[in-house]
Amino acid sequence: MDGPIVPDDLLERAEGHETLSDLLENETKIIDILEEHAGDDGGFTKIEIHSDGVELKKEPRGILSHPDREYLWGFREYQHPQSESNRKKEIRERVGYGLKDFIYLDQFLDDEERERIFQEEFDEEELQDSITSLVAFVYLGLQQDEAWFEELLERGILHGANSETQERGAGEATDVTVSIDIEYNPDVESLTQRLKDGDHLTPAEIGVLARAGELDPSDLERLEDTKSPSTPMTFQVERD
Repeated sequence: MDGPIVPDDLLERAEGHETLSDLLENETKIIDILEEHAGDDGGFTKIEIHSDGVELKKEPRGILSHPDREYLWGFREYQHPQSESNRKKEIRERVGYGLKDFIYLDQFLDDEERERIFQEEFDEEELQDSITSLVAFVYLGLQQDEAWFEELLERGILHGANSETQERGAGEATDVTVSIDIEYNPDVESLTQRLKDGDHLTPAEIGVLARAGELDPSDLERLEDTKSPSTPMTFQVERD
């Protein structure tokens, strides 16, 4: 394994902790150990825990610098609020300019070089995690506006479909349709609180509470008394 190796006592300290963040909360001295074995510049970018030790792998910087990554991981702390504010500002600027750089990559990077990025710089799991995180980051950055996200995906796919046409038999792509349909589990706790507060619940919401076993006879009587005379209250209760 390349890169500095942290002694086995770090792995022993990690026993019983499910995540690295959990470990950090319970053993603050780990930060000193990591810094001691991180290298002359104090920069490391990837942590791998193996059966025979913990490895801190050095990787080239991408959009984020080494200090940026350490700060986001919680391995770099600042005594002065202004220093931390400056770090956050630098991260925002780097990410912003990094996204703008995709305009240059799209227009000027050779096709062969683009293909080599996806073939040589990632293994399958890294590629999946990276693209998933990118999509999630953009979706959240757009304030979870599904219509806007769909529009941007359609524009991007259409542009990409017409960027390379030599190896396909079809002509120019003229339209792309992206439809996002997200299903959420009902928030039973929130609905229960709304019921206690006397808020109006729709028949569907009442049905959710009934199936979750959160309605007692007094609730049913109160709901029956407050329902609209012209709209019968019907819902199904699943029984074992």
